[in-house]
Amino acid sequence: MHVKQQFEGGVDDFREKLAKYAIEKGFRYRCLKNEPSRVTVVCDKRDTKGCLWKVHVTLNRVNSFFCVRKLNNEHTCNGYIRDGKSLVMGSKIVSPVLENQLRSSPLIRPMDIVKDFKRNYGIEISYYNAWKGKEMANRDVHGDEAMPYKYLEWYVNELEKTNPGS
Repeated sequence: MHVKQQFEGGVDDFREKLAKYAIEKGFRYRCLKNEPSRVTVVCDKRDTKGCLWKVHVTLNRVNSFFCVRKLNNEHTCNGYIRDGKSLVMGSKIVSPVLENQLRSSPLIRPMDIVKDFKRNYGIEISYYNAWKGKEMANRDVHGDEAMPYKYLEWYVNELEKTNPGS
């Protein structure tokens, strides 16, 4: 992360990237301001250990990107020792990781996903986050399964127009 870095997906893109960054670096954070046009985030140990890590991002109204305005990227605390649990590891973080895996083995079970995350990343995720992440990844990879049925009514109408009485 650096000053003037832009997040093209807006506030949601920033929040997702911040969560991944925190998981990778092994620290927890909290939001001082968490609004659609600006977000200010500090280290969770700011009050107890006086950690100075902080990032402030705002909306660039010209292109609707979120841009890092201020950044103190140095933790003066020791961070957290990885205990295997991450408070920000939700289904939105699990989903993009699973997309390639679902292409090769679409029948993977949520329990196997939980075990894979523990073995490969050293992070415990809940069964629900594994299941929901798999559902989201399936939708991204294969599309919405209800969508073809929406065209069924149109198909029947067209069939009756071209073949009256059938």
